[in-house]
Amino acid sequence: MKMCSLFFNKNENKVVEHDYHCLGEYISKNDVSISKGKISWEDAIRKAAAPLVAKGDIESKYVNTMIQAVNEFGTYMVITPKVAYVHAGKDDGVNKNCVSLLLLENEIPFGSFNTKSVIAIVVLGICDKEESQLLNIANILDIPENIELLKNSKNIESILSLHD
Repeated sequence: MKMCSLFFNKNENKVVEHDYHCLGEYISKNDVSISKGKISWEDAIRKAAAPLVAKGDIESKYVNTMIQAVNEFGTYMVITPKVAYVHAGKDDGVNKNCVSLLLLENEIPFGSFNTKSVIAIVVLGICDKEESQLLNIANILDIPENIELLKNSKNIESILSLHD
């Protein structure tokens, strides 16, 4: 025990470098929410986008365009198992690169045809693809163990600690 406290006291001001990325590097705590109860996929998109709309990062027309895209093109936005990465074009009302995440307590059918079950909705607002590393989120959420951890997450801190 003394050895541990000496080590931590000696190293407490050092920055730890690591070779992985965690969700918390891309998503702020205020932009993550957990939805309890049943919810439609359209309302899940609205709820997931709400923090970004409130901050002015995206406009409400961006949210409507995301929903319209799913209705029109199907579930192509479910690019990793159980997670939908919803987005629209940069001219559809995105004001800055941003991201939010909604964890669903219960899996929902996503889309109006060829539905896929999802447990999370990630809203991506990308106005500058060259500057954005937000797509790295898919690398983290493509790991099966992380999906299991996400399913069992009860708090935002555990969600943000998921890493690749």
